[in-house]
Amino acid sequence: MRPRGFLGAGQWLSRAMSRCVLEPRPPGKRWMVAELFGLTAEEVYLVHDELDKPLGRLALKLGGSARGHNGVRSCISCLNSNAMPRLRVGIGRPTHPEAVQAHVLGCFSPAEQELLPLLLDRATDLILDHIRERSQGPSLGL
Repeated sequence: MRPRGFLGAGQWLSRAMSRCVLEPRPPGKRWMVAELFGLTAEEVYLVHDELDKPLGRLALKLGGSARGHNGVRSCISCLNSNAMPRLRVGIGRPTHPEAVQAHVLGCFSPAEQELLPLLLDRATDLILDHIRERSQGPSLGL
């Protein structure tokens, strides 16, 4: 991981959105934030929903397959790598298989929405802790 100063989230989003929205794209070309900032797949953190974890359960995974997740599969394809660290955010699996699509694409219930601020804080802390650990490099065993 290359050391670099942190930009505020608003600055990153503003730069990415300006390029993605304002600059013309050749047919079939997708702008990727990774390209915009010169990041490798290992420097991109992918945060995605996870059906196989209970609502609110977080797990950091380093690389690996998409495990049937279409969004993860798309990111692997765009980056031409499966090496990106991923924060899997549990959303729970509905009891009926035919309800999966509606569950994944639907809105959180009011009770679930109450959990979101704490969940976002925990997710942010987990990612920032991981970034700090990676930026310190390998331990010298001292």
